[in-house]
Amino acid sequence: MRLISFQIEHVKSIIDSGKCHLSETDDVVVFAGQNEAGKSAILEGLNYFANGANEKFIKLSKRLNKEPKVSCEFLVEEKDLDAEDARINDILRELKNVNCFRAGTTDEDSKSIFVSDDTVGKIEKLMEKTNFAIESKPEEKQENAVTDATAQEEAIKKIKDEFLDLVISQIVDALPTFILYDSFTGLLPSEIKISDIPSSQAVKDFEKIFGVNFSDAINKGPQERTSIKNAVEEKAELDLNTYWTQKRTDESTEDKYRFNINLLPSGADSRIEFLIHRDDRIPLFMEQKSKGFQWFNAFVLRLKAIGVEDNSFAKYVLLIDEPGQGLHETAQKNVKVVLEELAKKGMEILYTTHNPSLIGVNDDELLRIRLVFQSKEQGTKINTISQFASSVDGASKDALSPIITAMGISHLGQIVDANQVCVVVEGITDHYYFTAFKQLLSVANNHTFIPACGVQNVRPLVSILLGWGAKFKAIFDDGKDGKSAYKDIGKYLFKDDKEGFEKSVKKLDGFDGIEDLFEKDDFYEYVLKEAAGSETRSNSEVAKEKKKELRARLFLEKVRNGEVKKENLKQKTLESFSKALEWLNT
Repeated sequence: MRLISFQIEHVKSIIDSGKCHLSETDDVVVFAGQNEAGKSAILEGLNYFANGANEKFIKLSKRLNKEPKVSCEFLVEEKDLDAEDARINDILRELKNVNCFRAGTTDEDSKSIFVSDDTVGKIEKLMEKTNFAIESKPEEKQENAVTDATAQEEAIKKIKDEFLDLVISQIVDALPTFILYDSFTGLLPSEIKISDIPSSQAVKDFEKIFGVNFSDAINKGPQERTSIKNAVEEKAELDLNTYWTQKRTDESTEDKYRFNINLLPSGADSRIEFLIHRDDRIPLFMEQKSKGFQWFNAFVLRLKAIGVEDNSFAKYVLLIDEPGQGLHETAQKNVKVVLEELAKKGMEILYTTHNPSLIGVNDDELLRIRLVFQSKEQGTKINTISQFASSVDGASKDALSPIITAMGISHLGQIVDANQVCVVVEGITDHYYFTAFKQLLSVANNHTFIPACGVQNVRPLVSILLGWGAKFKAIFDDGKDGKSAYKDIGKYLFKDDKEGFEKSVKKLDGFDGIEDLFEKDDFYEYVLKEAAGSETRSNSEVAKEKKKELRARLFLEKVRNGEVKKENLKQKTLESFSKALEWLNT
C-alpha cells in the first residue's frame, strides 16, 4: 500500500500537525525547515506509527503528559489484492483508500495498528453486497442444521464479524514497512574475521549487494578465490564511482576510487580486509578516509541493501533525517541521485533537510516540498508552499519566497541555476500549470519558474534579480493586482528602458488568472473533474472556491504520469499556453 497522507498528534513539538497530503505518483517527499522547527519529530511520529513506542520514544519523543496518536492514510494498489478470498479483494479494490492509526504508549494501547472507524464503516457498507448465506454441509445431521430464524441471524452475524476481521487483517498485513534512519554508522571495517561477519551489518549489506559469500569464497582454491575477489572489486568500484562524483581539483588525471579486498585464509583466524585507493596505489582503510566519505559509503550500502531483491523496493517507506550533513555540495547532490534512483524503483522516501542541494526546486520538485515551521501556540505545523504563504502573518514573510524563510537560506542564488532563465510567476499555481504545459508542448527546458507567492512580491523579486544581473523574465495575469504590479515594475525598475521592459516582463492581456488560459470544457474536465454545466463565471473565479493550488498540483501530476496528454486538450487551450511559453523563448 502507498502512504498518501498522515496526521501526527503529541510527538515532541507537534501538538497536532494537521493532515499532511502526499503525492499519489511521486515517491519523494521533502520536509524543509529551519533547525528546531520539528522536522525530526515528523519522522519519529511516522516511525512510531509503524513500529510502536519503544523506551527511547517514550523518554525522548512523547509530548509531556500527552499520549501520542498518529493516523496514516494508504492507497490500495492492485498488488495489494492478494487475499485468497476474492470477495476481500473486491472490497479493497472498491474501498481504494484506508485509514489506520496507532495511539498511546502502554502495551494495551499501542501494541497494534488499528483500522479507523471511518474505514471500518465503509467496509461494512461494501459487505452488504456480499452473500453470507449459511449452507449446511452434507455430513451435518438435520437436527444440527440452523433452522431457527434468530439462530440463523446470529450465525450470519458471526460469519460477517469473522469476515470483517479478515478484511482488517488483510489491510494491516499489506501495510508497507517503515524504516527510520537518523544516522549512518555501519561502516565497512578495515578487517573482519569470517566468524564475525554475521554481526556486521555493513559486511552483510556488501555481500547482498555484490552477490558474494565471503565465508564460502575464502575456502576456495587460490585461483578461484582470486577470480571471486577480482569480480567483486570490479562491481564495487563501478558502483562507488557511479554515485560518488567528487574529483580532485586537477581534472586532467583520471580520478577513480578502487576497492582492494583481501581474502586471507588462516583456519579459525580467516579474515577479510577492505581497503580503498584513489589511482595512487596507496590503499587506505575505511577509517582513514574522510568522515563525509565514510558516511556516504555507509549510506549507499544500507539503502541499496534494503530492497536489493527484485520487486521488494515498493514494500518500504524510508524515513531519513538530514541526509548528507557535513558533505560537500557535490556529494550532497550525489546523495540526491541515490534517493532518486531508489524512488524510481518504487520505494517511498520521506526526508528532512534545510539543504538547498537536497531540496530541488526545478519543475515538479516543488510538489515534493512540505514546509515545516513552529509557533508557540500551535507547535509544529506542516504546509505546502501556498498554504504556508496564506497562513503566516504578512510581516513574517520573506519578500522573495516562503521557501527561503523556511530553509533559512540567505539568498536565492543558492537554488537558482545560473545557466537557466529565472521566470518569476505570481504564485505556486502558475508554477504548476506552466511546468505542466512546458512538458505538454515540448518547450525547451531552460527555464526555472520561481513562484513569488503573491503579486505583491513580484516587484521586489524582480528588483533583486536585476541587481544580480541574472537572466530573468516575469509573467503574470491581467487582473487588477497584476496590472498594478506591471505598471510599477515598468515605472520603477525599467524607467528608461522600455525595450528591456517589454522583453523581460509580460502581462497576459485578457486573462484575469492563469486558469483562464484553459478553454472552459478543458478546465472542468481535466482540472476540476466535473461538468461545466451552465456556469458563466470565469475559470479563475471558480478556481478560488475549488482549492486552486491542490487542483493545479494534481493537474501537473496527471501530466507527469501521462493521464493528460496534448491530444486530450482543445486547440484554444494549447494556443493560449503556447503563446505565453513562446514569449519566454524570444
